Amino acid sequence: MSNVIKAYTISYDKSVTKTINSLDNWKEKVKDNQIKVPELVESVAEDGFVTGLNAVHIKEIASEKEQEEVAGKITLKAEEEAQEIIEQAKAEAKLLKEEANESSKKKGYDEGIAQGMAELKQKQEDLIHKKASLEQDYSNMLKELEPQIAEIIAGLVSKIIDIEVKDREDVIIHLVEMALKNQEKYNDFTIRVSTFDYEYANDHKDTLISSLGRKVEVQFIEDSALNENDCIIETDSTIINCSLGEQLKNLTNDLKLLGGMA
Repeated sequence: MSNVIKAYTISYDKSVTKTINSLDNWKEKVKDNQIKVPELVESVAEDGFVTGLNAVHIKEIASEKEQEEVAGKITLKAEEEAQEIIEQAKAEAKLLKEEANESSKKKGYDEGIAQGMAELKQKQEDLIHKKASLEQDYSNMLKELEPQIAEIIAGLVSKIIDIEVKDREDVIIHLVEMALKNQEKYNDFTIRVSTFDYEYANDHKDTLISSLGRKVEVQFIEDSALNENDCIIETDSTIINCSLGEQLKNLTNDLKLLGGMA
């Protein structure tokens, strides 16, 4: 082998180049180390002796008592905050409960009022129906009783009049007087009476005329076909039956009409 070292021939592309800056790389490494390395201090004695190379300064660790105090303060604060939250929650719950109670009371009050009004309305309607029913019952009862009452009254009136006029001669004059007072447009009368009443009526003719308060002509005629207290008044254009029996009959008919019997 030859002692001559043969060099390889290498061809480079000079257009592609890269600059390696070793100084920049060193600075970056130092910076990284400064970030990673703990805080270093140099303690230099008066005689210039360095107490330690690259001595690490460790911050003083709190004592156990101080740690307990700090922990106690943190716990107390946490408890106070928790208690405050609890109290606030209780207050909110109480407020919600009061609002719910108030709403419930108002709802119950409104429902009570509505129910009371409904019951009152129902009672009013019941009373109206009951009143109408009672009025109808009363009306029906009157319809049933009125004819009976009218019949009873008519009978009583007839009996009372019979008793009152029995053996009374002045009844005929009274009947004639009442009839003539309602006939003011006539002044000339012929009055037919029974044989029983003729003498008394004729004797009291002047008294009858005086009671009328006006000038009239009156003539009594005895009629044997008439009964006691029967009286027929004749004018030039009309005939009036004012007999006691006829008047009782008319009164009875009126009572029956009122009683719904006719």
